[in-house]
Amino acid sequence: MLYIAFLIVFAIQWINLLSCIIQTKYTYKLHIFYSILNLFILSIAAGFVLYKGYAGACRRPVDARSVLWYRICQAIACVLWLVFSIVRAGPFNGWSRIGLLDDYKESAARFCIFLTVLESLGYTATTVIGIVGILQISSVVFEVTLDDCGKHRNAVSDACQSIISHPHRLPMFLPVSYTHLTLPTICSV
Repeated sequence: MLYIAFLIVFAIQWINLLSCIIQTKYTYKLHIFYSILNLFILSIAAGFVLYKGYAGACRRPVDARSVLWYRICQAIACVLWLVFSIVRAGPFNGWSRIGLLDDYKESAARFCIFLTVLESLGYTATTVIGIVGILQISSVVFEVTLDDCGKHRNAVSDACQSIISHPHRLPMFLPVSYTHLTLPTICSV
């Protein structure tokens, strides 16, 4: 779902650029420049949210800092996507721009209305996907944390007991399940 939200935001930016180019007859030409900037800025922002979501959920043990960053950034993004789907400020063609474009009786304006509907639906869908993503990643991370808590505690205590009871037989390598342990972690137990 995170990747789908990223792809929708990326596609929306291209739709917005096309719509702004067509709307230059009705609006400011500066909106094209803003739309190009949004293509880069909002796509990078959506990519950052995607990265933090995947990094937080897929690392073992769970990366709590990435999950926190994901929750904060995704919440901010959801608010922005919702606002962008409603307002008609600058290059953003929200639902409120449809009434303005409906006053023009040309085919270009009708096509811009179609693009505006696509853009607004995309932002609304991304908002819903973002909210669902926050809820899903929170439940998955919570379940994994509870499941892995006992395993990691046992792995730490087993490794420490082995080192403490047989100091002359220090392992030359650590098994794969112990690779997340570091020397300060082992020594502090």
